[in-house]
Amino acid sequence: MGKTTRRVRVALGEALRPVGEIVFEADGRRETSMFRYAADWLADPGRFAVAPTMPLAAAPFYSAGSRERRRAALRSRRRRPYPLPFGAVVPRRRGRHGGL
Repeated sequence: MGKTTRRVRVALGEALRPVGEIVFEADGRRETSMFRYAADWLADPGRFAVAPTMPLAAAPFYSAGSRERRRAALRSRRRRPYPLPFGAVVPRRRGRHGGL
């Protein structure tokens, strides 16, 4: 199984104001994700952090795990291979999204 990468733009409201981008990568049993705020969002006077653990900064936020850990995390809410605020949008299976 090869490496797969999915990029998702994160936007807010009907105007779809860009907030940032999250990148999911899977390589065999290992899964990682990275979120970075958009430069326009960081400059916006109405900006806010998407989570207390992800303060406003230009530096990326990383998460990692394995498929087995991800399944266990979905059941027990432990460490996930993606930042917690994005739990409802992570890809679970082709064409479906996971909710927590």
